[in-house]
Amino acid sequence: MARKRVFNWLKLSLIVSIAGCLVSCEVGPNYQQPAAPSTNKYTALPLPRKSNSQTFVMGRDIPGEWWALFRSSQLDRLMDEGIRNSPNLIAAKAALTEARDLLRAQIGESYLPSIGLDLNGQKTKTSIKNMAFFMMLLPSGYAFFGA
Repeated sequence: MARKRVFNWLKLSLIVSIAGCLVSCEVGPNYQQPAAPSTNKYTALPLPRKSNSQTFVMGRDIPGEWWALFRSSQLDRLMDEGIRNSPNLIAAKAALTEARDLLRAQIGESYLPSIGLDLNGQKTKTSIKNMAFFMMLLPSGYAFFGA
């Protein structure tokens, strides 16, 4: 039953592979990739350099705290609160702290001297039949079970 299932799976994968090879040749040998559109802007008309409400500066880098460009104290407070309470940032900070602690532990483990102590105990059961040879070696006055 399992062998038949494996055979069916192999047969299906062979059929899919052959179909994929045939479909990939569909474009033909003389296919030419179309040229990319030649444009350097997002709009049909050029953007005005200045308007009543905003200014467009081409090629300028946007700072990491982009919301500060709006000069809104309410937006600044909301962004600060969001960053402080972000579970992703809290998790990232915890991961960095853990990595730093692990690095410190590894450095301390490899460069500083250490002392170790290891104690082991073991309990075993031994059959008296297996001890017959050893009992012959014991002195005759020794009692195995007694006082």
